[in-house]
Amino acid sequence: MKDFFEEFEPANYTEWRKLVEKELKRPLETYQISEGVTANPFLGNSKPSALTSIQSSGEGWIISQEIFGENSSEINRNIISALENGASGICIDINEETFDFETVFQGIFLNFIEIRFCIKTTNQDEFITKLKEYFQGKNSKLIFSGLNENLYPEIKDLGKIAIDILPNEVLAKSISESLRKVEILTFHEGIKAVLILEANENFYLNIAQHKAIKILWNKIAEAYNSEEKQIDIYTEIQQKQESPNSQTIAATQMAASSIMGGTDSVLIKTIPFDSEKYEKDFAPRITRNIQNILWNESFLFRVNDPSAGSYFIDVICQNLINEIWKLFIIDK
Repeated sequence: MKDFFEEFEPANYTEWRKLVEKELKRPLETYQISEGVTANPFLGNSKPSALTSIQSSGEGWIISQEIFGENSSEINRNIISALENGASGICIDINEETFDFETVFQGIFLNFIEIRFCIKTTNQDEFITKLKEYFQGKNSKLIFSGLNENLYPEIKDLGKIAIDILPNEVLAKSISESLRKVEILTFHEGIKAVLILEANENFYLNIAQHKAIKILWNKIAEAYNSEEKQIDIYTEIQQKQESPNSQTIAATQMAASSIMGGTDSVLIKTIPFDSEKYEKDFAPRITRNIQNILWNESFLFRVNDPSAGSYFIDVICQNLINEIWKLFIIDK
């Protein structure tokens, strides 16, 4: 029987490349994704080494929401509204000493939610004293951001310390320095910690940076012969677009890529819709519903390591891992 493909010329990579470059009006060259991290989106004959697969908890991520209020009663109402409408975690700014725990958490089952305190008050000692009085003996999940380091031992048995991956021109350096802090807290001081990672607008890099942290922590934990091989990444999504509608679109893709990268919690900063045009709860509702849709309609949490095997993302991730590890070892 005649082979129909004999009528076609054999595939020629060189000719294909010329044709693609002509159509794209640019050479198919490796380019810089982030400082020190390069990748080529066009698959050639070489393949990256297989990456360690990241594991999902199977329970999904924490849908976290910012909570505001002029007083403790209003904060309580806003917490209840957020929880009734899909949030499973809350983030509260603490910037004054009159915070009344009894009022704020009235009618709320603490063991079912996660509470993150972003502490901005100057009188942190007084706040921690009140917090310990209220939460001591309660089954609660607490995260502390902005806490003075000298107070870490005070809350050791109450919750986890949030370590921010501070913005830096060199992403690998920022991640390396933060991993070092968490390593010291976890394995030397016995204090539990989580990493706060700002989502990147580059869809592929955002997936890669989440995966790189997970894979590297596994490597660090193995060096200590520790069972603590999972590190919690709490993703923050900042608004950088001009219009609220553009911010909503950007936040959606950043949340989706963070989830694909294995994040454990997503906090989208409340999108600033015009309060004169929309009702008061419109902005927090739209912000929260971005994650509700990703959870209830897209079911992203049901797929374990969805980007596994993607040539481009794997290359970025491996290059990022190499850069972070190189800096991490030097810091030793």
